Amino acid sequence: MSKKKFFSGEKSWGQVQIGTSSLVLILTVLALTLFSTLALASAQSDLLLAEKNRQAVMNYYQADGQAEMKLRDLEQNPGETPVTFQVAAGEDQFLSVMLKPLGKTEAKEKGRHYGIASWMVFNKVDVEIYDDLPVWDGSEIL
Repeated sequence: MSKKKFFSGEKSWGQVQIGTSSLVLILTVLALTLFSTLALASAQSDLLLAEKNRQAVMNYYQADGQAEMKLRDLEQNPGETPVTFQVAAGEDQFLSVMLKPLGKTEAKEKGRHYGIASWMVFNKVDVEIYDDLPVWDGSEIL
């Protein structure tokens, strides 16, 4: 006759503990979900930054093209005085161009009448830096 063995409260080496493996599985799934959510948020912010960068580059090259056309027009009717003009480069910036007239010999050598003294992008509005935080500068000892 076969004897049925009932649970006697003793643990054997071959017995699998389902509670521990379930807990590890749940924690693994939660960790993977958290990391995937963080990766998605990071990718989304990178996409927004890339879009802003693309727009800034497009604005600059449009302004640069307009400034080159104005320089071409000035070369057709050269003058003896320095020329300064500005071209909008988006909503927040502008391209400032300063040209200086070249001497007759230098103009013949280079094939143009103006030299570029400055070709720079500036912000339309100054950015205010918030510096009201009470940071210890080392001058007072408490």
